[in-house]
Amino acid sequence: MNTAKAETAQLIRYAVDRLATRLDGLTEEEYLWEPAPGCWTVRNVDGEWRADVAEDGTSFAPDPQPITTIAWRLWHLGASPERPWPPLAESFVVDYFDEIPAPARRPVATASEAVAQVVGDWRRFADAVSGWDDADFFEPMGPIAHRFADASPFGLVLHLVDELIHHGAEVALLRDLYASRR
Repeated sequence: MNTAKAETAQLIRYAVDRLATRLDGLTEEEYLWEPAPGCWTVRNVDGEWRADVAEDGTSFAPDPQPITTIAWRLWHLGASPERPWPPLAESFVVDYFDEIPAPARRPVATASEAVAQVVGDWRRFADAVSGWDDADFFEPMGPIAHRFADASPFGLVLHLVDELIHHGAEVALLRDLYASRR
């Protein structure tokens, strides 16, 4: 019998495997391709790769939102060296799941590194979800989650899966647009 936890982990694996298939053969040129002026991307700034972010230092975009490159989307999905975890804007997530290191804000430089990081991290995340206690998966996270104190880890994981599917679809569309520009 499958549980919501097991089915959620299965959905993560399905979504990341679908993304991995869509990323097969990603080139450096395509990784950094800017489909429109003013794109947010990752850039080499004085020898260090950095992602474009809002003036307040977050990845939350101004309105209207800028178009982003594949490199930026993969960074947002977790492709940064000291960040073995999907995108987390709220620091409480790191506190709640104490085995998860705090997010870094430095993107990786190459397409192959980014793909390996994102795919590997999301697969490890699916394995972690599979290992969580069933009862705890549906209990409120409590004060450590601040404004989400009444939310469960299940709700949080659903949000993260939504991020994977949403941004993975954007990456797939950017690849299609890149291929059709020739």
